Amino acid sequence: MPSLETPAIVHSDYRLGNFLFTEHDMQLSAILDWELGRVGDRHQDIAWTTSGTFGSVDTDGNFLVYGMLPENEFFDSYEKASRMTLCRKTVHWYQVYNNFSLAILLIGSGYRVARNGKTHQDVLVAWLSGLSHVVLDQMLEQLEGGR
Repeated sequence: MPSLETPAIVHSDYRLGNFLFTEHDMQLSAILDWELGRVGDRHQDIAWTTSGTFGSVDTDGNFLVYGMLPENEFFDSYEKASRMTLCRKTVHWYQVYNNFSLAILLIGSGYRVARNGKTHQDVLVAWLSGLSHVVLDQMLEQLEGGR
């Protein structure tokens, strides 16, 4: 596990769909869905944002963060905007950790929540519970040295 250099507020589910913005100036106006938030390592949110679950590949098979830009370009843009350097090894560790955590969450609670009607999003949660094998495949690929 990487050592924590600088504690930061970590959202732990920062992705498209969990923030609002104003259309006229494209400014962030709110960050939503904070139930996993805590103080931790900012690399975890970067790793979550680059999850294969939320991205896609271009016609050449290159992974695009949210279908928009290559991962290295995303990292470079983050470093430029934040003026903070990312440790790619730490990001990778959190990519594996996040996939492990997500798989456990999906396997352990997704079906139960959907079946017992514990949320107004039963259909979505039932669909998400089926993603556990995809997330575990991504984690295996990461452990074997792939993306």
